[in-house]
Amino acid sequence: MPTLYLSPFSPVSSGAGDEKDKPYIEQAVDAMEPFLQASGVGFSRRAPGQSLSDAIHQSNTGGHALHLSLHTGAGAGWLAGQRQGAGIYYSPSSVRGRRAAEIFATHYRELYPYPAMVGIHSSVSLAEVNRTRAPAILLSAAWRDNPEDAWWLRENIKSIGRTLAQSAIRFLGLPFVEPLSEPERENAAFSAEGMASTSVPAPWAEGEETDEHISCGRGSVCLMEEPHPLAVVLGTLPNGAKVQVLGSADGWAAVRYAGREGYAPVRYLRTGPVD
Repeated sequence: MPTLYLSPFSPVSSGAGDEKDKPYIEQAVDAMEPFLQASGVGFSRRAPGQSLSDAIHQSNTGGHALHLSLHTGAGAGWLAGQRQGAGIYYSPSSVRGRRAAEIFATHYRELYPYPAMVGIHSSVSLAEVNRTRAPAILLSAAWRDNPEDAWWLRENIKSIGRTLAQSAIRFLGLPFVEPLSEPERENAAFSAEGMASTSVPAPWAEGEETDEHISCGRGSVCLMEEPHPLAVVLGTLPNGAKVQVLGSADGWAAVRYAGREGYAPVRYLRTGPVD
């Protein structure tokens, strides 16, 4: 499973601990998480108050596929409240960092009210895009001291989180999966009824092993690392096992079972109580 390092930073916090008092950028990262989980993407996250050097060290020891630093801006002196827009920064020495910046900019311009004000910039001075082992970008989402930008951030937290997750998932080359609602996740259960029959559609028909399909044996379904029949097999889901369904798309469901996340065909899922 590919993983991201999420590094939100904002110096503004009331310290009260309520959700409404969280900095906007922290709330946006909270909103990303269900989409990443539904799409089978793991992540580590910088803790509030964690130093930059500690965050970079944590990122570099995690083997992540992308380091995503998220900020909001504030002007100094006479510029306070006067600047507006978003910026995405990458290291000029990183081809994949530039590619990530381009993908994020494309999606962010579809959401931000002034697309022409979403810029891409290379930087040799920003530590989080130059000292990380993974391809990295720093996205300055808006100017928190600009009244219009601050209002837009506050009113679009969930959409910003979705857009950032969609961008990251596209960079990883994975399908974007919308998370299920809480009742759907709680009630989703796995069914492998009929799996012993060779009439069950491939790739999970009993005993069928070809260069195109994988069989996991009688009465079970393979848990795959990616939503593809030729992906790495992580394990099996026994007949009647209850799993948490995180989301689904294109005939595959992202599921969690016995502490492990992967993909299974949606045609072998049913909702409702398990007998």
